[in-house]
Amino acid sequence: MTAAVLGAAAGVTALPALVLSPSAALALVAGGVFECAVALEAVHARRQLIARLALQPAAYELPEVAAYGTRAAEPSQRARLSAWIFEIIAEARSPHSLYLGDRVDLVAQDLRALAHELVSPVRSVAPESAVACRRLLTRMTESPLYNPGLPLEDLHLALHSIRAGIV
Repeated sequence: MTAAVLGAAAGVTALPALVLSPSAALALVAGGVFECAVALEAVHARRQLIARLALQPAAYELPEVAAYGTRAAEPSQRARLSAWIFEIIAEARSPHSLYLGDRVDLVAQDLRALAHELVSPVRSVAPESAVACRRLLTRMTESPLYNPGLPLEDLHLALHSIRAGIV
């Protein structure tokens, strides 16, 4: 927040400074841009921290984490995850797929079951399971669905963990 305020102040100050000293105005603009970049990075880092904490049930005592997890477990978000899983299964073997087709084939039955469970009206999905599912689908470097450097066992463990939170 402080960085954003400083960035805005530098930008506002740059206009009158332009009359007195163009080089000073340029320095103020550069400083303002830098402070805004710092502010954006701080916001991004905070969001990433909340997303990581949302994997831990104990962290749901924090309001930001609880809100994040609750949103992830909403029926509309669960439906999006389910549709994405079916898309993964359908597209895993296409030539331009980012998914590891051999791995998807090995766990296709588990993926289908997960996709059905996510949208089942009689199932309850723990927020941390919804968050873990989202991360499995979106974090390419951390996901054994995309990253061949991660062992297949990580995919089995992730799917088991996610499905354990669906009752």
